[in-house]
Amino acid sequence: MGALIGILCAVVILGRYSLLNSFLYVVHRKSCLKINRAICTQGPRLVFACLKLYAHFKFEPDYSCVNDLPDQFLIICNHQSLLDIVVFYGYKKGWPVRFVAKNALGGHVPLVSVMLKTDQHCIIDKNAGASQMMQTLDAFSDRIIKNNWIPLIFPEGTRSKDGKIGRFHAAGFRRLTEKLQLPVVAFALDGGWNIRNLSKIIKNLHDGSYKIKALKVYDAPKTKQDQLAILEDAHKRISEQLVQWRS
Repeated sequence: MGALIGILCAVVILGRYSLLNSFLYVVHRKSCLKINRAICTQGPRLVFACLKLYAHFKFEPDYSCVNDLPDQFLIICNHQSLLDIVVFYGYKKGWPVRFVAKNALGGHVPLVSVMLKTDQHCIIDKNAGASQMMQTLDAFSDRIIKNNWIPLIFPEGTRSKDGKIGRFHAAGFRRLTEKLQLPVVAFALDGGWNIRNLSKIIKNLHDGSYKIKALKVYDAPKTKQDQLAILEDAHKRISEQLVQWRS
């Protein structure tokens, strides 16, 4: 029962933001930006507070490396659920994080789609040709540089269904690093795969947890070999962190 109450509270919190944002997106899109800021700064805290109160679900950020982070950097991370976005906004209040997301999320997903479009995240059409996808990433890079945002890409390209980290794809990551010339930070997170659909939420939400940790800061890669070495090392470190958490 506690898990159900926690879910309902989270739905109510996010639902009111979603309704307001959807309305403003039609009548006055600039106002969506203010709602987005409220969602990013207040939403995660309220959602996790409700889940902790009613379902004993814990948000467990690890800040042991946070003081080592540069002012601006590119994040790479494993991917488990849509809540990964909420987790990153909850990790550090006010972070100007911008995500690389697939075009399915830019369509008609409540709350998420409006936020992705109005906050100028990168929406990739996987059915487009390679040239068009690279152009989309280039435009995203220009916005990142202009606004001093923190870009985030999930190199797996899709959410893990069983918590195992998948193969890291290099194309999008390499394009961003070539354009941005930013340091790279590898993050690990865990917990989303356990609550990736309604049946798993009902089964696993109570006494569950969501963990996130920055693992390593890499210098901006200068060559293809540097880029591939970062992906390989980050994949290894994230895998090891998942094993450590689960043991």
